[in-house]
Amino acid sequence: MKEIIKKLFNGVKLVSGGILLLAVLAPSCASPPGDGGGEDISSYSKGVSLGKAGEYRQAIICFDDKIEENPGSARAYNWRGWCRYNLDEYEKSLADYTEALKRDNKTAQFFWNRAKALSKLGRYQETIADCDQAIRLQPGRYQFWNERGIAYYRLKNLEQALDDFTRAVLLSPDDGVLQFNQGEVYREL
Repeated sequence: MKEIIKKLFNGVKLVSGGILLLAVLAPSCASPPGDGGGEDISSYSKGVSLGKAGEYRQAIICFDDKIEENPGSARAYNWRGWCRYNLDEYEKSLADYTEALKRDNKTAQFFWNRAKALSKLGRYQETIADCDQAIRLQPGRYQFWNERGIAYYRLKNLEQALDDFTRAVLLSPDDGVLQFNQGEVYREL
């Protein structure tokens, strides 16, 4: 927070009569000149750090800067989508994940992230399709099987949901949430 305040007040200058003028009108992710570290931290790295710290709005500004600088950055779109997802902005996160996948359709995580946004929007058939792609690329990730199982469950395809939850449990046998999901399907069968 201290760094954000420092950044916000970096453009403030004292003029005659003790009046403060704010030179910066819009927030930016750029490093303030002479901020001490001697190293140029990229807007992408700052965005990741801010996102991990839960500072999603500020992180989005950094990813906006990175995307403006490099529109081909699939990772910047993915991270901006993740921040928007955490702000419950599912349509915007979906758009960002789609942009990430246009630039890189070989990263399973991007498909899974988009599947989660689709699921939040109740678009379960599309969730399943994205989980299929994620599983094709990286079949050992229990999260992908679980997400697809949830979509099948919501579509009342209990047999397929059970298959996916069972696979997820086999991949991560100590995860109580996966066991619960599996048990819920057994209860309904």
